[in-house]
Amino acid sequence: MRMCKSSKQTTLKQQEMKIKFFLGLATISIITVLTGCNKAPQVEIDAAKAAISETQAIGADVYLTEEYAALNDSLNVIMLEVEAKKSKWFAGYNDEKDQLNNIILLASTVRQNTEIRKNEIKEDILVSLTDIKTILDENQALLSEAPKGKEGTAVLVAIKEELSMLNTSVGEIMKMVENGDYLNAQSKVTAVSDKSLAINAELKDAISKYTKRQR
Repeated sequence: MRMCKSSKQTTLKQQEMKIKFFLGLATISIITVLTGCNKAPQVEIDAAKAAISETQAIGADVYLTEEYAALNDSLNVIMLEVEAKKSKWFAGYNDEKDQLNNIILLASTVRQNTEIRKNEIKEDILVSLTDIKTILDENQALLSEAPKGKEGTAVLVAIKEELSMLNTSVGEIMKMVENGDYLNAQSKVTAVSDKSLAINAELKDAISKYTKRQR
């Protein structure tokens, strides 16, 4: 009888040890899972940062300043949320992961819109250059009709020099366009256009006044 009782006690102890062992394993597994959930979403963070860097590489920070800034602002807010949760036990990052993935999608849209904006500016520049060349050709023709008195000769020499500089500027603008420097080209084309139109008006006014005096 004593041996039977001893055997049963041994069996119970073994069962208790097994239960404790499996409970320990379960606890470790739960802690591992929860700890894993508590890790900052570094993969998503790196992907979001890379996506934003790609938008900057094609000029989003210059051509779509507000949209680019909004991406960075959104990322900064998420990073603050992630940092705040790092000190907490069993904090989940599912919301932050969703937000980071959304930034990646938005960055893709910003990249597309940047390319669209660059092409729009490029087309505007090319159209303006065509108009400028037409005006410069007209100005060159008007020079032969302009009055050539003592004062007129000095003015015409100055205008010829200005037209030469403007033609040089047109070549520089074309190089800017070829290099993808659209914003600087856009700024310069505006200045060249304004100057070309001013010379055109000056020549036409001088010719008109001279013609009236000859009547």
